[in-house]
Amino acid sequence: MSKFNSANLVSKSDDSAFDNFFESFYPTLVVFAQKYVSDIETAEDVCQDVFLKVYLDDKTLRKFDNIKAYLYTLTKNSCHNYLKHNKVKNKFRNAKKHEKEMFFKDTLMEQETYRILYEAINSLPERSKEIIELSLNGLSNPQIAEELNVSINTVKSSKLKSYQRLRELLKEHKLAILFLLKILNS
Repeated sequence: MSKFNSANLVSKSDDSAFDNFFESFYPTLVVFAQKYVSDIETAEDVCQDVFLKVYLDDKTLRKFDNIKAYLYTLTKNSCHNYLKHNKVKNKFRNAKKHEKEMFFKDTLMEQETYRILYEAINSLPERSKEIIELSLNGLSNPQIAEELNVSINTVKSSKLKSYQRLRELLKEHKLAILFLLKILNS
């Protein structure tokens, strides 16, 4: 391996000297980087970035008496930066995955609750079913009475009987009952 110091360091204007500089240090830096990042492709990428930085800012490199130590330090720091960045990426990816899983579970639970609830509502007598559906759509008792051309008392008594029947039908589905109560009380 040839010896490099600030006196014989290459510049961007001397490509063959930089190629020689690159070929002298690159293989050992890749092996060094691989100890940090574990896989060869990543180690090669990190080292190529190190040499690109050196190539683009050759004046900074001239300030160092021990270029080899500088390259190893630069490589080590680049590996640490890569690992930190990768850790943040993985944490973000895992958070997104968890968020999607929770959304799926919540949506599935909501859809199943709707299915159970509407299955119970559909088992009611036709007039009671209509009254409950209109109530679920946000209509008040007077609006339902007007819509169906019945008395308010008919609406109230039908709702009371329907709720009792729904409670029986949904006794094993507490979530559906809570959901129904929430909708009806809003």
